[in-house]
Amino acid sequence: MCLTGSHPVEARLPLTPAAGPMGGMVRSRRGFTLIEMLVVVGLIAMLAGLLFPALSLLRNRQKRFSTIKLMSELQVALDQYLATYPMLGAAADGSDFAKDPYKFLYRDPVTDKKPMYIELRTVQLAVGTAPGGPFTEPAVMKLGQHILDAWSVPNRANRLLWEIVNGPNPGAGGTKTYTDKVYIRSTAGTPNKTKDDIIMRMLVADGRWEQKTWADIQSDTPLPTFVN
Repeated sequence: MCLTGSHPVEARLPLTPAAGPMGGMVRSRRGFTLIEMLVVVGLIAMLAGLLFPALSLLRNRQKRFSTIKLMSELQVALDQYLATYPMLGAAADGSDFAKDPYKFLYRDPVTDKKPMYIELRTVQLAVGTAPGGPFTEPAVMKLGQHILDAWSVPNRANRLLWEIVNGPNPGAGGTKTYTDKVYIRSTAGTPNKTKDDIIMRMLVADGRWEQKTWADIQSDTPLPTFVN
């Protein structure tokens, strides 16, 4: 201790770090505490909780866009078909367009000697499947019986549903001779939530396709049931 003036001042020695066994310097290390680890894990979980719903919403929008695009291609094909044939379905052989739409829209230009109205990829077709059930892709495109939307996966077919309203011409004696309305429906991967459905309707008389909701078509006669 030394005195400077009347106030005592302590002599301070410089602090030196501890020497290691080989004469080197040893720095103290401190790991993460349990609380810090829990905070980091909690932040990661919170970010994941925000990110996953956004990714799911983005994938769902992409599937809706792909399905609406497919429906638009089918609309063009149907317009071309109905410009040649007045009715969807041939009464002579009892064919049902709603149950086998691709049979009508696909024409092999070699064997059928007619141009095709549309040609889809095999992943967009399914052979002999019930809605929501497993499906098999056809080996040959023209054998596809159902057209699938973008929500289909190998163990669950989400196929497009159809409603065809045919009517008689005046004086035809009640025989159905022309198609009056066409509906195409996708359940958008949620069969039990009809609010998510994508519904397209065409009134053949004016040739105009419109996207509709279930509320929009409640006054249509007959009310479409999409049982096919």
